[in-house]
Amino acid sequence: MHPSRKKVSKTQVHWGVWILLLVCFLGFALFRMITIAPYIHDNPYTSKQADVLAFFSYNESVHSDPIQGCWYDSGDYIIFAPRDALAAWYLSLAYAESTDTHTRQDLLDVLQSPLACLDQMMQSGYKQFRDQQSHGIQLSPVLHEQEFPQTAYQLGAQEGRDTALLLALTYENLGERDKASIYRQFAQEHATQTYSERCCEEGNLAFSDNRLYALERLNGVNEHEYEGLWGAQPIAIAALVEQEFAKIAGVLTYVQENFTSSGQPFDYVGGNYDIAGTIVLERLYAKKTGDQQFAPLSKHLYAYLLGYNDYGTDFTNIKPHHACTFFRACDLETALVNGVDDRKVVSPMDKPWQVTEVQTYGQAIFVLTRVLLSEYPID
Repeated sequence: MHPSRKKVSKTQVHWGVWILLLVCFLGFALFRMITIAPYIHDNPYTSKQADVLAFFSYNESVHSDPIQGCWYDSGDYIIFAPRDALAAWYLSLAYAESTDTHTRQDLLDVLQSPLACLDQMMQSGYKQFRDQQSHGIQLSPVLHEQEFPQTAYQLGAQEGRDTALLLALTYENLGERDKASIYRQFAQEHATQTYSERCCEEGNLAFSDNRLYALERLNGVNEHEYEGLWGAQPIAIAALVEQEFAKIAGVLTYVQENFTSSGQPFDYVGGNYDIAGTIVLERLYAKKTGDQQFAPLSKHLYAYLLGYNDYGTDFTNIKPHHACTFFRACDLETALVNGVDDRKVVSPMDKPWQVTEVQTYGQAIFVLTRVLLSEYPID
């Protein structure tokens, strides 16, 4: 042995390995903390609806977009203004129906940042951030911005009518009539709905003509006829506002006669959200007419969502297909997921987003459902 070379003991090797492992662990922990820190926080809401409102806090965008604070559309990182506006409208309806002070304050807090974001998007002419080419939701936003294109899309010359109509209704429900008036004027000056760009799995996102007509009628802009009354879609809310109670009763009768524990006649896309929306429709119908004949239907539908179904699945207690759940930065298990897909399968491995995705507007409908069941309970 060379006289200057010291023998390394097994103890020294042992400690060296442990120190190396500790350094690696601390490095990984630090890296994880830095990259997902924006997602890690406690539920900021405290009202009786806090559990279902938590989703909106975790779903608020933390990307470095030209305008920040909107909601991701669903299980990915795409932001599309009309869908955010639709969710905001449903939450504003919940605010208008609630008499609980804490719930109303939580709803205002939920809406504050996204509405500011939508206002700025409309003023700056943006309609969408990111597309299907930036679908790496297994990465946290900080890393996602380094790996994927962050394309921002502008409104077309006549686009934005749908978003403006929804924001007008939202601000009206919140008591901000001046802002509502501004958006109604915008809607008068823009002729078409907004079309998504390079999006999404289920196809291009755009409001149907019927949905647009319903929003116009709710705003008193036009008197188009519309069809397709269903769930808590704008068409159904318009029928309630216009006191077309026979139409509402007809829809509720149809669901009552045809609903099964497998979820029929509701299908994907968004079947669970239409089920929750039907509860909304029934509770508002009962409030306006005093007719409680469909209350057992709402009780049955709500039980279905909570697990009394052929699948034995509580659709509010599933790990959802959402970016922040992939790296365990949030707990969204009180959110309502899509439900069974169009093949009536609960857990397909090929397209999990069809089953366990949380769509932002759908969760807003579920919040409205919860508020109405609290305000107008079923005996």
